[in-house]
Amino acid sequence: MMRTRMPTAYMTRIRTPAFCQSFSSGRPKLSEGDTGGIRSGGIAAGDTFSRREHVIEDLYVKQHEMENIKKLREKLAAQRKHLDEVEQHIDEMEKLAEAKVENVPK
Repeated sequence: MMRTRMPTAYMTRIRTPAFCQSFSSGRPKLSEGDTGGIRSGGIAAGDTFSRREHVIEDLYVKQHEMENIKKLREKLAAQRKHLDEVEQHIDEMEKLAEAKVENVPK
């Protein structure tokens, strides 16, 4: 007769160290206001650090916008200078064309 069950002597329990048994795949629970937690409005959003952070962000945005406006004004000045040069060249060409028309014998 064939045995269908293994004797307990052959079945050994695998022993693992205690530090390996404490593995957890869950995520730590954070309360509102904890470090890294999402601030929802109300009291948590009105603390000094949040207001300071908001002011610093606003200041950065304003400075960035002013730099962009300054660059645009410089480009506009360069375009105006180029347009003035083109207009001056066109005026010179018109004067030369009028002078040639006047010098044509009739």
